[in-house]
Amino acid sequence: MGVVVLNYINYTDTIQCVNYLCAQSGVELEIVVVDNNSPNSSYEIITQAFSHQNIDIIINTENDGYAKGNNLGLRILCGRDVDWLLIVNPDTYFTDKYAIKDMIKQAVGLVDAGIIGPRVVKENGRTIMPYFNQPNLLNLLFEDYVRMLLYPVWYIVEKYIKRPFKVFRVHGCCMLGPTKVWQQAGFLDENTFLYWEETIFSYRVKLLGYKTYYVPNVELVHCHDIRLSDLSTTKLRFELESLNHFLLAYMRYGAFARKLVKLVRLTGYSIRSYAAFLVSRLLSNISIRKAQ
Repeated sequence: MGVVVLNYINYTDTIQCVNYLCAQSGVELEIVVVDNNSPNSSYEIITQAFSHQNIDIIINTENDGYAKGNNLGLRILCGRDVDWLLIVNPDTYFTDKYAIKDMIKQAVGLVDAGIIGPRVVKENGRTIMPYFNQPNLLNLLFEDYVRMLLYPVWYIVEKYIKRPFKVFRVHGCCMLGPTKVWQQAGFLDENTFLYWEETIFSYRVKLLGYKTYYVPNVELVHCHDIRLSDLSTTKLRFELESLNHFLLAYMRYGAFARKLVKLVRLTGYSIRSYAAFLVSRLLSNISIRKAQ
């Protein structure tokens, strides 16, 4: 099977991620690392790190964003004899050396499987909920608030869920699917630069008649956290631009509906990020007091 890891600037995470992938057992991996034209020495450092291993290191001519960068690697792998394609973020790692083997084994037994995603856990041990429902105006407006309210229930219930089940989408930091599905769905939508890629891809996959499955007994750690400072960066602009593209090109919403969704979700992002900031401060203060 083929695996794509997209690097931008942070070569340390990428090297660690690839080393974890190389440690996977029971499956043969063809790994392609795509450097998205990092403005540092990422390409040279990663190339040197894996100079004695059969890993392809590709450098993009420019930073075209998450979708185009991953698609470059996916298209390379499609030219080879691989039945499955996996994209993983560089700041992730599987907690079990048979994780990928287990995901494929379970995927083979699932009906019309198009996308398969593992249980995604933050470094603090908190599991990130998958997204159960296909987007519509109601859940686009209130999803962030509902998810915040439902998380305590999910925290209890998810420990007892052992078998794969259908969802609308899994997390884009790790998506596995048959090569033919990636090709039929046209890969990731390159009209997005950052964010909403997995929502759009899941939408395309569903239109083709395939299903998306969450696999709770395979765990992936995602070393990423939402910071309050992210709200003032270009990342938020990219997210809103990608959201607008999804609402216009796929949901066919008019200008008023798009503005309303973006306003409400921006408020949700602010509340969620500030809550995460307060929690991290609280945990930090508790750690300091314990150390004293």
